[in-house]
Amino acid sequence: MNPNCTREEQDAFCADVAEGLHALAQPLTILRSAILLMAAAKENGADCARYMNLSAAQIERACRLFSSLQGLMASRLTEAEPEAIDMTKLLARVIEERSHALDGRGVGLAADQMTMRTTVVGDLQRTEQALSAALETAVSVSSAGDVVKVDSSISDGFLECTFESTSRQDNSLKSSDRLNLSLTKANMLSQRGRYEFTQEPFRISLALPVHASVVTDSETICCTACTD
Repeated sequence: MNPNCTREEQDAFCADVAEGLHALAQPLTILRSAILLMAAAKENGADCARYMNLSAAQIERACRLFSSLQGLMASRLTEAEPEAIDMTKLLARVIEERSHALDGRGVGLAADQMTMRTTVVGDLQRTEQALSAALETAVSVSSAGDVVKVDSSISDGFLECTFESTSRQDNSLKSSDRLNLSLTKANMLSQRGRYEFTQEPFRISLALPVHASVVTDSETICCTACTD
């Protein structure tokens, strides 16, 4: 940890790590039970497919949480490596890769992007992690019929990306959501970016300094209609 951190910052970091470990323990506990049930089913000649699928899902979930925890640690223990980032392409790629999380949930996605290429200064890996975690969290707190809105705009020399959910229900955060928010915040602030979060209404704002850009109107690049 940075020796220049204050005691409050150290305590906050330790709390974030503890939250991440708690989130990671959940899929591992379920996985252990699924393996035991699968072994018992096999001995009795029963179908093991259900437990195989459950185990695979928990392994994927654990790997994703471990990656987030690893990213959180790296943001505090290593220096950022700033470079020019094509934010237009990066945001579009993150949206495309993460849109599968909406499958079967009935949650809509409306994403806007600058029509012209917009370049910011930041750490590519940390920025991608932050965008991905912010989108994943917005989807996580949403329910069927809700819409996750992704928007971007330039103001005061910064490109701001926002992730909002139209959810009107109690946006209670799971431990995995809190880990993703901690990761997002750490990744942005460690590279001199900006981070803001409000829970009601749900909104995450990330911003990085503009390197070279042309300000243009936004256009919708992706919209998945809600299902009943």
